[in-house]
Amino acid sequence: MSEGARKDRGATSIEVAGMLPILLVVILFLGHAVGVVAGVDATTHAAREAARAASQGNSPTAAAQSAVPSWMRLDGVGVQSCADACVEVRASVPIGIPGVVTVTHLQITRQATFARQD
Repeated sequence: MSEGARKDRGATSIEVAGMLPILLVVILFLGHAVGVVAGVDATTHAAREAARAASQGNSPTAAAQSAVPSWMRLDGVGVQSCADACVEVRASVPIGIPGVVTVTHLQITRQATFARQD
């Protein structure tokens, strides 16, 4: 084995070990980004379901609760005054390591309006 080959021996292992924490942080960040996008979509769906329920004279809170996935938290449903059924849904997406630790929650608010069905 040449002198230069001996000096470089193990360098790849050290480089991989150095990049591993960065790779894990990037994967965690991307996972949270996907979770937030899914949370926005779920909250929008919950607001529409709550507005539909309010337009039919049913409980908007129960409709929103059933539309929010179990990994999210429903923070509140507000019925607003308007000519139709207007609601505002607030839900939270957990930020942290799923199943291990939740550092904080990112609150998402969405509004929806449905024509009253009288």
